[in-house]
Amino acid sequence: MLHNLAVRLVDILFKDREHDNTYYICSYGLELLLYSALSTAGLILIGFLFHDVPNCIIIISVFYICQTVGGGKHANTHMMCFVTMALFLCLALLACSFSFGIYFNASVAFASLGYLFIQPLVLHKNKAYLEYKKKHIVTMSRICSLLLALLYIITLLIKQEYCQAISISLLYAAISRFSGQHSKYPQD
Repeated sequence: MLHNLAVRLVDILFKDREHDNTYYICSYGLELLLYSALSTAGLILIGFLFHDVPNCIIIISVFYICQTVGGGKHANTHMMCFVTMALFLCLALLACSFSFGIYFNASVAFASLGYLFIQPLVLHKNKAYLEYKKKHIVTMSRICSLLLALLYIITLLIKQEYCQAISISLLYAAISRFSGQHSKYPQD
């Protein structure tokens, strides 16, 4: 469905297909953009349903940052990706309605950050072309982990009620990274 919509929109831009390579790249990029926008909107809708949009946005943002910079387990389809993330988000928002205590949350956050720092990158098989940039990406992922640690500390000092959402999201990112690293099969 999104693929067909992306192709139709790109058809409007490219009246002639003499630039076939550019045409296919643009339609693929537009498909990803449409998927990302729709899935993020769907996830934020879940936040509205739980009456907890701030924690929802924190959870989505922290996880997306970790997944984008360092990778992790990838679903086989866009739909499975959305369902998995929606299920995690529902569980995370449910968990945010309980208080696990500041020391527990800090332990979870820093243990997760430690793992993300030690295991900074899991490249999907479709990203093999980035192998030559691996050192740079690893450095960026570690910097991201350090910045998220700083964000957690600042949140701890200013707005403690959001620490649990950050902790839960970091834990999910670490689990995704671990799962991607130790998957029996290459990232499909």
